[in-house]
Amino acid sequence: MSQTVSQQSVLVKYLKIYWVFLSISVVFATASNFCNLLLPTFIQELVDDVILGDHPEGILAIIHERKFIERLALIFFLGGLFDLVRTYITQWVSNNIIYDIRNDMFQALQRQSYSFYDLNRTGNLMSKTTHDVNAVRSFLANQFQNFIKNVITFIIIIIMVFRRNWQMALLFLSLTPPLYILMLWYRKRIRPTSYAMYKSKGMMVSTLQENIAGVRVVKAFGRQEMEMEKYLKDNDDFIEKSKDV
Repeated sequence: MSQTVSQQSVLVKYLKIYWVFLSISVVFATASNFCNLLLPTFIQELVDDVILGDHPEGILAIIHERKFIERLALIFFLGGLFDLVRTYITQWVSNNIIYDIRNDMFQALQRQSYSFYDLNRTGNLMSKTTHDVNAVRSFLANQFQNFIKNVITFIIIIIMVFRRNWQMALLFLSLTPPLYILMLWYRKRIRPTSYAMYKSKGMMVSTLQENIAGVRVVKAFGRQEMEMEKYLKDNDDFIEKSKDV
C-alpha cells in the first residue's frame, strides 16, 4: 500500500508542473460533455414539440422556424471543437511529463553505484524505462482523461436528473456505493496479478537482452538451444501471467 501511495505521489509531482494546462483541459472537457448531453434534451424537444405536436403549418416549417438544424449543427461543431482542444492539450501534457520522467530516470540510473547494477538485471531496468514509462503515458493520454470525462459527465447528469426528478436522482445515486465497492474489490484482486505479469515480462526482456549482448559467448560455447529453452520458458510464463490479468 505504501509503495502505491509513493508511486502516486511521484506522478502527482509531475502533474503539478502542468496544472494550468490540465485545468484548461478540464474546462474544455466540461464544455464538450455538456454539448454531448444537450443532444438528448434537443431530441426530446424535437419529438415532443414538433413530431408529436399539432402543427397545421407542417413539421418542416416548425423545424425551420425554430432553427433545429442550425442548433444541432452548432452543438456537434462546438462539441467536436472542444473535444479536439481537450485531446490536444492532454496529449501535449502527457508527452511532456513522459519526457521529464525519462530524463529523471536516466539521471537517476547514472547516479547509482556498482552494487545497484549487481542486484538489478539490465533487462528489468530496460523494461522499467520503456514499458513502464509507456504504460504511464498511456494512462495519462487515455485512462486519465477518460476518468476526468466520466467524472464530469456523472456530475452533469446528476444535476440534470435532479432538476427533472429528484426521486430518480436519489435512486441513481443509491447504485453508486455498490459499484464503488465492486471497483475496489476488482482493483485489490488485479493488482498482484498485474505486478506478477510485469515482473515476468522484466525477466523475459532480461533474458533477451543478455543473449543479444553476449551472443558471441553463446555461439562460442554452443549454448543456442539452452538459451532458446530458457527464453521460451520465460515467454510461456509471461503469457500465463497475462491470461490472469
